[in-house]
Amino acid sequence: MYFKEFHDKYLNMIADRVIGLSADDRPSVYVESSSQAYKTYNKNSVVEKLIELAGGRHIFSDLEGSGSFATLDAEEVIRRNPDVIIKYAEKIDSGYEITDPAKMETLRNEILGRPELAQVNAVKNGRVYVMSSYLSYGTDYPVLLLYWAKWFHPDLFKDLDPQTIHQEYLTKFMRLDYDLSEHGVFVYPPLEER
Repeated sequence: MYFKEFHDKYLNMIADRVIGLSADDRPSVYVESSSQAYKTYNKNSVVEKLIELAGGRHIFSDLEGSGSFATLDAEEVIRRNPDVIIKYAEKIDSGYEITDPAKMETLRNEILGRPELAQVNAVKNGRVYVMSSYLSYGTDYPVLLLYWAKWFHPDLFKDLDPQTIHQEYLTKFMRLDYDLSEHGVFVYPPLEER
C-alpha cells in the first residue's frame, strides 16, 4: 500500500512533470551538509540522485571524495554560482520534536549573510532553504523530493502542498496521531512565507 499509494504515486508525479525539462530549465543546486560550511555531497552521494529526481542539476556532480562528502572552499561555490542553495539542519535543531524554527532561520540567515556569497544567484534571489535531516533517508523521503521540486520549479508544482502530503504519510501510513500544523519544523522558510 505504501509504495503504490504514496512512494510511487509522488515519485511518478514528480518525474512526469520534470522529465521534459532541458538542462537549462533545471536550476543548478548546491546542498550543504549540516556538519560544516562548504562541506557538500559528491557524485557518489544519494543527494545527487535526489537533486536529479526533483528536477535540478547538482553543481558538484564531478567531485570525488571520501564516502559521500567533499569539502571545498567558498571560491568553488562562487565559481559554480548555484541557483538554489539547500542547507541541511541537524536533527537536534529540526524535526518532529521541535516547534520553534529559530535555529533553522539562523542557519538560513548565516548563508544569506556570508559576504563571499553575496553575488551568487541563490543568495541574490533569496533561493536559500533549510531542510531537516529527518526527511533525507527514511520512508518519508518523497516529502523531501516534493519540497525540493517545489523550490526548484514553483510553477510546475504550485498545486502541491508538501506539508499536507507529509501529514498524509504520518496519518495514513505511519498511523500516528501527530498534527504538523502544531508540531515539527522541517523546512525554512515555511512555504506560506515564500
